Amino acid sequence: MHEWKTFDYRETTDNDRITWIFQDFIPVAKLQGDKSYSIISDHIGTPLVAIDNEGVKVWERELDIYGKVRKLQGDKWFIPFLYQGQYYDVETELAYNRFRYYDCNTGSYISQDPIRLAGGNPTL
Repeated sequence: MHEWKTFDYRETTDNDRITWIFQDFIPVAKLQGDKSYSIISDHIGTPLVAIDNEGVKVWERELDIYGKVRKLQGDKWFIPFLYQGQYYDVETELAYNRFRYYDCNTGSYISQDPIRLAGGNPTL
């Protein structure tokens, strides 16, 4: 069974477009329409706080050791990045982590690593 949803791109506005700015693989800003947000991250690159161009904190999040949201202020989907390299997929409620998916609720990957046991092989 398939569900198809058509989308007319002519009906979109600049407010629908989101641009992410990264520095050393860490998100540092979000641009949406005429608004800009600065992102403050911790020492490992996990987004903690977002501040708008007026200097007002609009979003804050704290994760537990597995990446599950422990504390949240603001829109849950405002910043979809969890720990370094993880992008939270709203539809599947899983974190995409470069070639495989991670479940924050169980603290485990639900798909195998594509290189399997050859992780220490320098020829890959």
